[in-house]
Amino acid sequence: MSNGKLTLARKLNQPLYLQFIGHDGKHQEINLMISEINGQQSRILTEAPKTVSITRGELIKPSQII
Repeated sequence: MSNGKLTLARKLNQPLYLQFIGHDGKHQEINLMISEINGQQSRILTEAPKTVSITRGELIKPSQII
């Protein structure tokens, strides 16, 4: 499987929905939203099922990325 890239512009509080089929075959959804922008830093609000693991990139070793 190859990975693609997509760049999107989002305004403050404008949502982005990610949809996928989980290992159990059920439809899953992750919702992302820029909740705050302060200079060069932004805060991202993430809503996902409890079965979805969300980790900051700097905490993952390259060998752990699927």
